[in-house]
Amino acid sequence: MPPLKICIFADDLSGAAELAGIAASRGLKAEVQVTVARNSAADVIAIDTQTRSLSPEAAAAKIRSVYEKAGRLRPEFMYKKTDSVLRGNVRAELEALAQAVGRERILFIPANPSKDRCIRDGRYFVSDCPLDQTVFASDPDHPQRCADVVQALGQVGSFALRSIRVHETSPPNGLIVPDAYSQRDLNRRAGEVDGQTLAAGAADFFATLLDRWWKQRTVPQRPHTQTTSPGPALFVCGSPAAWHHGIQQQAESHGVTVLSLRAMDRRVHEALASLRASGAVMIALGQPDRQDQETASSLQPAALLEPLIDAAVKIMRQGDIRQVFIEGGATATALMERMNWYRFEVIPFDLLGVGCLKPIQTDETPLVFAKPGSYPWPESVWKLISKQEIVS
Repeated sequence: MPPLKICIFADDLSGAAELAGIAASRGLKAEVQVTVARNSAADVIAIDTQTRSLSPEAAAAKIRSVYEKAGRLRPEFMYKKTDSVLRGNVRAELEALAQAVGRERILFIPANPSKDRCIRDGRYFVSDCPLDQTVFASDPDHPQRCADVVQALGQVGSFALRSIRVHETSPPNGLIVPDAYSQRDLNRRAGEVDGQTLAAGAADFFATLLDRWWKQRTVPQRPHTQTTSPGPALFVCGSPAAWHHGIQQQAESHGVTVLSLRAMDRRVHEALASLRASGAVMIALGQPDRQDQETASSLQPAALLEPLIDAAVKIMRQGDIRQVFIEGGATATALMERMNWYRFEVIPFDLLGVGCLKPIQTDETPLVFAKPGSYPWPESVWKLISKQEIVS
C-alpha cells in the first residue's frame, strides 16, 4: 500500500503551518510549500496559495492553477483550509477548488470548538459573542460585519449554499455549512466525507479528519522529536487582532520586551540590546495613533508591513536569531519572501495552533514558529523561550 499523501490548500502561510503542524505532531512527515515541489516525499503537503489578499476572481484562478500542479502529486486526500472567522475569498476559493477536483459537495466547517469558535443556528460565535460584535468586525482588510454564515459567505456562487443544524444530514451536493459546537459534531460530519465531497474549514475539522484518514491507512510511524536551537528569540507581530487581544501584556508578563513600531528603523538597536539582556524581544506594528490611522488607510497592507519586515530582517542578521515567532499570515509571507524561503520541513512540536518550520533551502537558519494572529501564543511557547521543557 503506498504511503499516505494529503494536500492542504491554505490561503496564507500561517494557516498552512498550523495544519501541517497538526500532522507533524501525529508523527507524519509534513512540509509547507509556497511553490509546489514535485520531488517531496512528505505524507502531508500544506500549500500556501497566497490568495487571501487577491480579488475573488484572481484567487479562484490561482487556486485552479495551484491544483493543476499539486494534482500531479496524486494526493489521496485533500483539504481546503480557510480562515476560521471567514476572512478572505472563502466562497470563491472553495468553489474553484471543488470544481477543479470534480466534487459535487463542499462540507465546510470553519468553526473551532476547541478555541470557543462555534456555529449555532447558522450564526458564528467567538466565545459566545456574535462574530459581528467582535474585534473581527473592524479587521482592516476583511471586516466581518455579519454573524450569519450564509450572508457572510455572500450571495454569488455556483454551488447552492445551505446552513444546516446539528441533527440534519448533509445533502448530497452544494456548499454545506453545518452547525458545530462540539467535538462530537465534528466527528459526525467527518463520517459524511466521501469521494464526492471536498472537506474544508479550520484546524479542528482537519484534525478530526486526519485521525480518521490515518486509521484507514498504514502509515510508518516516525520518531516524534522536539529540538530547538539555543539562542536569541525574535517575535514579529503584524496582526491587529493579536494586538487588540493583549499580546503586549502577554509578552511582557513573560519577560519579553515589546517594541511597538511606526518608525522601527530607529529602534533596531533597542531590540538588539534587549536580546543581549534577556534573550527575547518582540517587535510589533502596535496601535497607531489618529494621524497614523489616516496615513494607513491610504496604504496597501504590504506597505504597512514593510518597516516591520525591514526591522525583522536586520535583527535576524545582526542578532544571531535562532527562533522566530510570527503572528499573522501576511506577516509570515512577507518575511519569508524577504528571506527567499519558499519550502519548509515541519518540525513536530506539541504547540496547539502553531506550526514549527525549518526552511529547506539553506543549512543555517532559525526555526520559524508561525500562527494565525487571531489566537494567542500557547503557554508552552513562553516555556520554550525560557528554556523550560515542553511537555508532550
